[in-house]
Amino acid sequence: MEREPKKQSRKSAPLKDYHANRSKRARDGINDMMKQIDTEISARGYYCDPKDPDRPLGLSMAEVLRRSGLGVNYLRNERHLDLREQVRAWLRKHKSSDTAAKRKSKKARRDSIAFLQEAIREMSSEAQAWLIEKEELQTKIENLEADIRKMRDSGNVVGIGSRKKSDDTF
Repeated sequence: MEREPKKQSRKSAPLKDYHANRSKRARDGINDMMKQIDTEISARGYYCDPKDPDRPLGLSMAEVLRRSGLGVNYLRNERHLDLREQVRAWLRKHKSSDTAAKRKSKKARRDSIAFLQEAIREMSSEAQAWLIEKEELQTKIENLEADIRKMRDSGNVVGIGSRKKSDDTF
């Protein structure tokens, strides 16, 4: 006795569509995230935490899934074997090109720290020079003001009239 195939009920059709759309959104999310990570790596030269660029991270399947908003077990499902292989190939490409290496990011971070420290040293030495120059100019101003007071007190100073012509001279 042969069994007839089950007819699909009207209730299961929307559920099937829902799961198909959900799966498509997840696939699109993973593909979009891989493109976004590619953009970040090309901008910095290495992969890092998007919230903290000074914190390098290792690039892995779990990281791609986390950034996509999916659980780490999502690609273990039999229905997603093709997508899992696609992500693995993408990861192999990045690991072989050494763009996701932490040591490269650490070197870039060290270089930026050394650059900033050198800039701070230069700025502080300039600031010290400006402070010394300011003190010298301040003492010069005080000496000139004292000389002016002495001249006024001695009575040897003659006032100079204004160079401005009055309106009556026309």
